[in-house]
Amino acid sequence: YDENSKSWDLYEVKSASKAKENYILDAAMQSHVVSKMIPIRNVHLVLIDTSYENKDSNTSLTNLFKVVDITDKIPNLTKDMDQVLKKYKSLLNQNNKDHDVKIGHHCMKPHICEFRDHCWKDLNAKIRDEPNVFDLVNGKKQSWDLYQNHNIVLQSQIPEDYTHLTKKQKIQVDANRRGHDDVCVLDPVRLDEFLLGIEFPVCFFDVETVQMPLPRWPKTRPYEFVPFQYSLHIQHNRDDDDDVEHYEYLHNQVERYTQLDPDLT
Repeated sequence: YDENSKSWDLYEVKSASKAKENYILDAAMQSHVVSKMIPIRNVHLVLIDTSYENKDSNTSLTNLFKVVDITDKIPNLTKDMDQVLKKYKSLLNQNNKDHDVKIGHHCMKPHICEFRDHCWKDLNAKIRDEPNVFDLVNGKKQSWDLYQNHNIVLQSQIPEDYTHLTKKQKIQVDANRRGHDDVCVLDPVRLDEFLLGIEFPVCFFDVETVQMPLPRWPKTRPYEFVPFQYSLHIQHNRDDDDDVEHYEYLHNQVERYTQLDPDLT
């Protein structure tokens, strides 16, 4: 609160580290609504500073957050906000009536829309359990091009002369069209060459990690991958699958964490 201007500063807290467009829009809407009751001077986003390090148990949390001033972006976003909110209210009052918003990439961005199942019900009826264009590997661009510009829903409907598929997508479509058992997507010669070139012993290592916005342990940072479990298999000979050593570790001490446990070296 600023005593001189008799107005307030608004802080929108997010668990992310970047000022994304939808966060700014969210803060703008909050500012618009709150300003109906109290005067707003400045608007800020409070984000996680990923460069912060929890050095020890006495480290202050003050520097964990970074404050981004977005006041200059608010007027342009809120100038038509009353009309936008009026449209939202009208949409909510429609109950079960259909609205005129066509499905598109906006159904999944920035988040999957809560009304997706409702809006996609006719499309889902066409898809059923068939491989469809929305299952294409990294197929955001191709999926919507096929659906919106070619009226194609199923992968089996994609014509042979469609040239916008990637190499991986072509393999996927070919496999789904002909059946998985009828399509070879491996090069056995090159695969044999690779496997024969491996020198033993061979280690198979798997590790599990956690990510936290608030770094709980010393010498860790926000959203840093912190390992808590691993499994290691060591195969010493190529032709002897039984000659395998196994080591494992599971950290189960809540109050203690170190970057490297001396017992594991």
